[in-house]
Amino acid sequence: MAALYNRLAPKALRRLVAAFLHPGTNRKTGAVLFNEQMGLRMKSPENRSNKREISPREKNAGRVILVALVGYLIYEAAFTPASSPTPKSPPSQAEIEYTMEKLAKDTVTASLKDPDSAEFGPVTYRKSKSGVEVVCGDVNAKNGFGGYTGSIGFIFYINKLKLVFANQGGGFSKSWNQLCTSN
Repeated sequence: MAALYNRLAPKALRRLVAAFLHPGTNRKTGAVLFNEQMGLRMKSPENRSNKREISPREKNAGRVILVALVGYLIYEAAFTPASSPTPKSPPSQAEIEYTMEKLAKDTVTASLKDPDSAEFGPVTYRKSKSGVEVVCGDVNAKNGFGGYTGSIGFIFYINKLKLVFANQGGGFSKSWNQLCTSN
């Protein structure tokens, strides 16, 4: 890294960087201090005679980097909005209902033998007085033999992420009447 820096960065750029990092020093002292911090070795005058010639491309590499950096900073200053982002408002009731209904439909679809055959009837988001959130609906889908089974009711408990179908028994009718009929 140090050898690459010595080879590509012209002395003027090294002195500029050193003066920027150490503004209280003069140019030569700042450059020497900067080179010492970077672990770079300054060549003594007697060693400079065997120095290879630096191509124009290598001489201009530091200038190109500096111009690119300044250009980037100007671009950022010009195209970055000055205003702070506005805080996001809480979701509306319609957005909540849509999201919960979509979650329930996706869960029901994933549990079917033929997910592509799912045809949903009315699907409704409900929140009971006790705070239980459910999505109630009907779905018709193909069974393992390829025939439609007929519409089956389901309740998706959002708080528990639990899905119950009408054909599973276990007090489905009672739960449906308590949670899915008009409050």
